[in-house]
Amino acid sequence: MDATSKELLKVKEWLGEADALILGIGPGLSKAGGVNLSDPDLMEKWMPDLKERGVETVLKGMRVYHWFDPEDPLEYWAFWSNLIKNLRYETEPMEVYKEVFDLVKDKPYFVIATTVDGQVEKAGFDMDRVYMPQGDMAYSQCYEPCNNERYYNEKEVFRISSHIHEDGNVREDILGRCPSCGKYLVPNIRMEENFVAEPYLKQRKDFVDFVENRRDKNLLFLEFGEGFNQAGFIRYPFETMVETLDKARLVRFNTSDPEVPESIKDKALGIKDPIEKCLRDLI
Repeated sequence: MDATSKELLKVKEWLGEADALILGIGPGLSKAGGVNLSDPDLMEKWMPDLKERGVETVLKGMRVYHWFDPEDPLEYWAFWSNLIKNLRYETEPMEVYKEVFDLVKDKPYFVIATTVDGQVEKAGFDMDRVYMPQGDMAYSQCYEPCNNERYYNEKEVFRISSHIHEDGNVREDILGRCPSCGKYLVPNIRMEENFVAEPYLKQRKDFVDFVENRRDKNLLFLEFGEGFNQAGFIRYPFETMVETLDKARLVRFNTSDPEVPESIKDKALGIKDPIEKCLRDLI
């Protein structure tokens, strides 16, 4: 029996002993599900015209069109409408997310997800038990927030993406506008300092309460594909809570950064094997 097989047996044992589960879901889980935003072939499939103009990957496009300029909104929304349509609305539910849900659904659980692609919702998780600190692509917000509202954007996204010109722009008159002040809308995801976080704060409080109310219970933290880019939301807090709570344990599934701190090595596992393979072996 190889080392990973022994570790997965330990994970099964910990799952059986756990009174409650806390999940951390990062971009690596969506990558394991088949959507790699660094893959040029994905850009060729979703936005071939933009790829021809030098934006080789979706990830590069997200950097190029990171900042919204109200004086030049057309190319920005041409990119984001295309991405949100393909990634949030047209990508089918991924098996890896459904397998994670099957793994935890019969026990009390809470989820922190830094993904914004909607896969957590599509898998069947109770969204009242999901905290999404980075937002959700399915919603837009006022670009200079005049309120704390978010607006479901499916119709807006499909309307804009269906009117992209050959030059990669869209008509200004079809862009979404804030119902309250009339300014442009932007995706409700954490890219700029004007991110509207209010819609997610209840779940943040509920998450804190979930952990606090079970401090003396056997808590198992399961972390999937969360690296260091957003470590302040999942990776570091999970390590701190596992170190602080006597009966807490951590399993970190990560193909590039599976290491766990020395201070919790006796109650934590870092597993480097492909996440999709590990899930198949656990189910």
